[in-house]
Amino acid sequence: LLGVDPDASRVQQMKAHWEGNGVRPEQYRAIQAFVGRQSSLRQGVPVVSLLDLFEASDYPVVDYLDIDVQSSELELLTGGGARRLLREHVRRVQVGTHSSDLHVAVLGLLEEEGFQIDQDYPYNPRTSWCDQFVRSATQTKQECLTSSIFGPVYLRDGIISAVNTNPQVWPDGRMPATLV
Repeated sequence: LLGVDPDASRVQQMKAHWEGNGVRPEQYRAIQAFVGRQSSLRQGVPVVSLLDLFEASDYPVVDYLDIDVQSSELELLTGGGARRLLREHVRRVQVGTHSSDLHVAVLGLLEEEGFQIDQDYPYNPRTSWCDQFVRSATQTKQECLTSSIFGPVYLRDGIISAVNTNPQVWPDGRMPATLV
C-alpha cells in the first residue's frame, strides 16, 4: 500500500487505519506530500508526481489507484508521464472529480488511454446548495441524490471508476471477466 496526503494528521490516520486492519508497517508506505504535475514544494510540503511515486516504489503494476486532488485531476493525469503510467502500469483507477467540465475531460482521457468505465457518477454542480439539506437518503432533497447500484446516495464529488483493458497490465491472465 502507498498513501499520500499533504496533511500530517491524515497521514497518521491512514497509518492507524491500515494497522487497525492488520496491515503491518513493512507492508505500506505513507507519505506526507501533495501529488501534482511535477515535483516541487507547496506550502512547505513536497509535491511529487505520479511518475515519481511509481519510480520510487518497487511495484511493476498498480492494482488500484485512487485520485482525489481537489480540482487538479487533469493536471495530475496529464503531467510528467502520467498518461503512459496509467496506460502501461495501472489496472484500476478511481478519480474524484470537482467540476462538470473536469468530469467530462477525465472520462475522455481515461477512454483515450484504453480504460473501460465501470462506474460514472457525474459531479453535481449543486453540491454547495445541497450540503444544507443532507441528513440521510430519506431526508435529503431528491435533486441532491445520485442514483447508484446501492440506491440513492449523496456524493459531493463526481466519481469515475475504470478498468484498464491493456493486456500488458494483466500478464498473469487475471483480466476481469467483464473485459474478456
